[in-house]
Amino acid sequence: MNTVLPLDFVPIHFNGEIRLGQGEDNWCYGFAKQSGIIAVFDGCGGSGCRTHEAYQNHTEAFMASRLCAGVLYETIQRSFTETITAEILAKRILRDSLDNRIARNVPPENNNGFKMKGLRLLPSTMASILVQCVDDDSRLLVSPIWAGDSRAYVLDANGLSQLSTDDSTQPDPMEGQYDDGIMTNVICGDYPVNLHFHTYKVQLPFIILTATDGCFGYVSTPMEFEGMILHTLLESANVTQWENHLQNLVGSYAQDDHTMCLASFGFDSFRQIQDSFTKRYDELKRDYLETIWATPWENREIRRELWRMYRKNYMKYIGDN
Repeated sequence: MNTVLPLDFVPIHFNGEIRLGQGEDNWCYGFAKQSGIIAVFDGCGGSGCRTHEAYQNHTEAFMASRLCAGVLYETIQRSFTETITAEILAKRILRDSLDNRIARNVPPENNNGFKMKGLRLLPSTMASILVQCVDDDSRLLVSPIWAGDSRAYVLDANGLSQLSTDDSTQPDPMEGQYDDGIMTNVICGDYPVNLHFHTYKVQLPFIILTATDGCFGYVSTPMEFEGMILHTLLESANVTQWENHLQNLVGSYAQDDHTMCLASFGFDSFRQIQDSFTKRYDELKRDYLETIWATPWENREIRRELWRMYRKNYMKYIGDN
């Protein structure tokens, strides 16, 4: 049995803002001896656009992502134990803590019960991954916990796989690149918090990552998102450079706030991580990326055909719906 979580380095994380000081994303991570968690939060700027004096004239979306990150951080500090399950964390501890924290932070002008169509009270997404040791040296327990359309992923030598399903009327990860759906569930003060969760045993070594939609929503396919992660990995000399390259590349195309948190498990060195994904990146370029790069953005059919080949591994945890 793994007696210590084989975390390879302090998690990579970045938080990019479109308007300096007004970013509505946030992140959080924490690790103990045999368990850890990474998470990102995206305050929903459309439905949480109201500003309040009580929030120093920030939006409710701005405040919501920070409230949610604060709840998770406090949970890690006070309630995180090696034996905690994703179900207990999602359905009891986090759910109740989020409900209570949001209720305590409702701005005074909202206590009159007045609502406007399309607006939510302190709305935010969450995508988190709980990772834990298990009675098997070759695997770890990996549990995505989420609400909304921020995403949780695992990346291994076979490629990128999504662990969470979007709470959206457009759940297909490829079609969502072109046609945004309407979010059907977020953390907010208008109804009780509903967090989804699953638990998987995942073969070591692997990388987990969580990302808000500003990271993956402005490329034309999920294949390009994987390519971006691997390209920056292979072009970097160390972990710090990888973090910087990732943030710069995402920031070069993102048209929204963009936040990512990434952790690696079971590799002996940064060089071994690179060696483990060199063949995968070569295959990804040959089978998908070179064709995508040569195809105009407007040509969806070629991308859809490539997606049909790619999606089997990408959807292996959440079902090839």
